[in-house]
Amino acid sequence: MRKNMKKLALTGILIAGSMAIMVGCNNNENTNSDNDSNVSTEVNTDGGNEDEQNTSTDVNTEDMDAVTVLDNIWNELAEDSKFPCFGGSIENSVDGAPGEVALTDENMLTNTLLVPADVQGSAASVASLVHMMNSNTFTGVSVKLNGMTASDAADKIKDGFMNTQFVCGIPEKIVIAVYGDIVVYAYGDGMIVDDFMGGISALNGAEIVVDQNY
Repeated sequence: MRKNMKKLALTGILIAGSMAIMVGCNNNENTNSDNDSNVSTEVNTDGGNEDEQNTSTDVNTEDMDAVTVLDNIWNELAEDSKFPCFGGSIENSVDGAPGEVALTDENMLTNTLLVPADVQGSAASVASLVHMMNSNTFTGVSVKLNGMTASDAADKIKDGFMNTQFVCGIPEKIVIAVYGDIVVYAYGDGMIVDDFMGGISALNGAEIVVDQNY
């Protein structure tokens, strides 16, 4: 019975987040133009060209999966930067840590994690970490890719986020990093997102390529 109550509670959190968004709305063009003044898209840290910054091809992540990457980031955070959360699909959720999301869990992948359909089609593994208050307060995702570069996935994820109309509980920003054949991103409250993505210092060679306000 306790397991069923937990499942209902987590389902409620995801439903609340899903009700707060409408993906692929017809007024996306207007939404993006309204935000042109407060966004910073690609991050270039050393003056190199954008293609060089976004590939991260010299990083070997062959033996890493999506959960391991999120675990490394989460464990890098100071205790006072952590928050109540759960990871993974509802059926096999993990309390207080990242967890694996089933590749067949299309509803969660699309409506909660905002993973574009073509990125889902190239995913070898996906992991998530979602705030217990609301998915739009914080959602962190890592996707291990097969057949798509991390930089291409980052562009698609950024575009998908900016083309999402959030009805309520609007997230402040999204930050995306590339790490070999893995793309990592977080959206939600700006302070929480920045603290979390600061944990990519645990991933040698990872690069933040998008830091963008909604």
